Amino acid sequence: MFTHLQFRRAMRESALRTGFPALLSPWSNYACLAFIGLVAAVLLASPQTRASVWAIPVWVLAVWLAYRVRERLRRAPAVTGGGA
Repeated sequence: MFTHLQFRRAMRESALRTGFPALLSPWSNYACLAFIGLVAAVLLASPQTRASVWAIPVWVLAVWLAYRVRERLRRAPAVTGGGA
């Protein structure tokens, strides 16, 4: 949702229109974010699910770091064999 909000802002600033406008944007994005926050609050209220909510940022960070490492390795110049 954050990415879509940023995308819509960039499109508006560059005076471009998308071919597939989102329904009720940006209010639908805010409603979705509020719903996700409500679900997280309900999950935080229960001791059985509290650890899961706190693990979400850790998991997102781990996936992001793995992506960054993969991209860095993919873009690294190939090492060619051959001696002097």
